[in-house]
Amino acid sequence: MFWSGRPGNNPYGRGSLFATVLGAGFGAMHCIAWSSEFPSRTELVLWRVSCIAMIAIPTMVTLMLSFATISKAYERYFGWLDIFVIALCALIVISAWLYIASRMSTLAIALTSLRSLPPDAFTNVDWTTFFPHI
Repeated sequence: MFWSGRPGNNPYGRGSLFATVLGAGFGAMHCIAWSSEFPSRTELVLWRVSCIAMIAIPTMVTLMLSFATISKAYERYFGWLDIFVIALCALIVISAWLYIASRMSTLAIALTSLRSLPPDAFTNVDWTTFFPHI
């Protein structure tokens, strides 16, 4: 009923690649506000660090998953790759928490930035000049 195609050797490959590209794109979209005004220098730095983390973490996860997939093919030749893959899995879990923290900090900064809006935010807009049918 819910057929989504023929599963191959790596059914999570395309899905995880799409998710990481989407996550990195989300972080890149927030870099648009790189040179915007923030209420404090701390919030500006935290915003920039969070944006960089939201781009770097999905990219690193993609590379780690690719290496883990490749290492499974060469597992019989190199016995130490199992330990390396376990370490990569631990890094993926840690990086997932860092990504969530970056997303939450950008949300918190966006909401706290509403406390000190520029004066132009309080001007009245005559919407009928933009939309005459209103």
